Amino acid sequence: MSGIQNEAFDHEGNGLQLTHRKSGTIVNTENGDSADTASLPSNSKRTVYDKLGDLVDKYKAQIRIAWLVTLNALVIIFFGFATNHYLEKEETCSTGCGMQWCSGYGMLVLLLGFVYLGLVYFHIVKPLLRKPFKSNVVKPLSRTLGNFFSSLWAKLGACGVILVAFAIFCFIETKDEPERLMSLVGMATLFILAFICSKHPTRINYRPVVLGVTFQFLLGLFCIRWEVGRSIFECIGDKVATFLNYSADGASFVYGDFIVRQEGVFAFAVLSVIYFFSFFISILYYLGAMQWVVLKLGWILQALLGTTVCESVIAAANIFSG
Repeated sequence: MSGIQNEAFDHEGNGLQLTHRKSGTIVNTENGDSADTASLPSNSKRTVYDKLGDLVDKYKAQIRIAWLVTLNALVIIFFGFATNHYLEKEETCSTGCGMQWCSGYGMLVLLLGFVYLGLVYFHIVKPLLRKPFKSNVVKPLSRTLGNFFSSLWAKLGACGVILVAFAIFCFIETKDEPERLMSLVGMATLFILAFICSKHPTRINYRPVVLGVTFQFLLGLFCIRWEVGRSIFECIGDKVATFLNYSADGASFVYGDFIVRQEGVFAFAVLSVIYFFSFFISILYYLGAMQWVVLKLGWILQALLGTTVCESVIAAANIFSG
């Protein structure tokens, strides 16, 4: 035996069968050798912590239900007080009245709405309706679209419609300011160079290219031309900036305001933001939250662009991990 005990395994690395005695001593059943280790606590020496752990394991389901009921009750009580405070404030409000969705009571409503809608979807709607919806709607629709776009002419027609609509929009938008087309010329130049430098240009899959540019264009319209979309992304940007500014507060606490806020030394001001965001992402990875977000984004990219699972997940992960 190596003399090293790993209680997580019943076999040692050399293949010898190991068993546990009640005393906690490891015994080699082939040659009878034994090694004294930290013995397991007997019934008479069990601590309060051990007994509490057994009690929690015994009533695990009941404790979980009680915790969820208590948590939701506290959320409802807090939301009730927040609603009462908001209504009282609105009665005496003279300027800046109305619901502010990016802060205060409006943000609270949005957060609780997203959380509870997500819980209803993942715990009620998805388990009950996922299979019927997938078999009766998704599969027939994907089969119909796949059969339709299996023809080369259908693909060319769809690309032609997209290009014509894009050209009409660009003409209407830039007829008085043609210099705005400079960025479009640059993007077209990159595509042409990529096509020329490709080793197998006939094997290029144009679905990710066309749909990727199309969705970027639609996202730009949503963020710039639609006031609601612009407000949403401005709010998200403000919240992210506020969150990252917490790193400046921490750096100022450690290094002082002079080199962080006044002088803005790179090693103390900029790197602190990078470290702070990296630590935050690492914590989310440890908790499993970032894996869930990356997989969902990867699934969306795979469904829209037709890319492989690995490509989609890696592209989604690069958004957060760089």
